[in-house]
Amino acid sequence: MKQDITVKGPFDLASTLLSGQAFRWEKHSGGWAGVASGHLFLLSSGPGLLIVESPSCEDAAGWARVYFDLDTDYDILCERLRCLDPTVSRAVDYAPGLRLLRQEPWEALLSFILSTNNNIPRIKQLVSRLSLHWGEKRSAGDHCWWVLPSPSVLAGAAECELRECGVGYRAPFVIDAAKKVSSGEIDLARLDSLTTAGAREELMGIKGVGRKVADCVLLFGLGRRDAFPVDVWIKRGLEQHYFDGHETKVRALHEFAASQFACDAGYAQNYLFYFTRGIHTGKSRRTRVRKSR
Repeated sequence: MKQDITVKGPFDLASTLLSGQAFRWEKHSGGWAGVASGHLFLLSSGPGLLIVESPSCEDAAGWARVYFDLDTDYDILCERLRCLDPTVSRAVDYAPGLRLLRQEPWEALLSFILSTNNNIPRIKQLVSRLSLHWGEKRSAGDHCWWVLPSPSVLAGAAECELRECGVGYRAPFVIDAAKKVSSGEIDLARLDSLTTAGAREELMGIKGVGRKVADCVLLFGLGRRDAFPVDVWIKRGLEQHYFDGHETKVRALHEFAASQFACDAGYAQNYLFYFTRGIHTGKSRRTRVRKSR
């Protein structure tokens, strides 16, 4: 059954789903179809409205409220961000309907390990391949879908099998993450009880997970709105707009973001990434998605 959800503030479904935060969404029948939290969701939108349908999730509206940050009033948020500085204000005005997604932590961890030195179409392809090869097939009515493979399943995968799926040099990173999560050595649920710095340190104990990947997991999977992933686009944007175009060490950029954006750093990052990527590619807002974060 379709459920209509009233959305506070600006909301651009397409820009949000194509912005490099999540990698399992495709255009479908005038809307979008994707797998999240083990369920298939069919989405569309109208003025001030998100329309969500799922053949398997009993509380699709509840899922959507969390996933799309719908309990945050983006009119208020955008005004607060505009007051930070002129650059963030321009970024917000460039894509005011952009939302910050909240995924399952394991999906975020696996996806952003795969994102290393990769582009968005390729990441989507890899996530799909892993799901088809190792994920569980589910069906309801006329629909069928494959869920993301669990940590315990991928922990038993052979590195050569992952490489055959195109994962490449990231294969041992995927296996290490899967083993540490499935064994409880890295307890993703427990990270909620840690400080952002403590949770980041835990995540960086996984092979191949550096500061950027850890911060992406913190922001897009654990809802840590003070996390500020610095990728090539954010680095370029910060250097251009705040450091007179001078090459700046990543550590200094993190320190600047913490001071300048404080508890809204994650929101600022999302807008700045989209804005910087857009103005440097010169593409329309809904097509500037080739590069990963």
